[in-house]
Amino acid sequence: MGLTYADIEVENLFTRRTLKTQSLVDSCAVFFAIPEHIAVQLGFDFSEVVSREVALAK
Repeated sequence: MGLTYADIEVENLFTRRTLKTQSLVDSCAVFFAIPEHIAVQLGFDFSEVVSREVALAK
């Protein structure tokens, strides 16, 4: 088994900004998490989003 990545496009529906990036796939994920630098590029307001620490299990 290995890590699986996908090329995805994410969008901030409020600002209509989009960004194409490569993302790690987790088939059992409940939430979609993006790194802070991508959230900044998409123009998210950090006072309106939830921040969580994410760790990759080995």
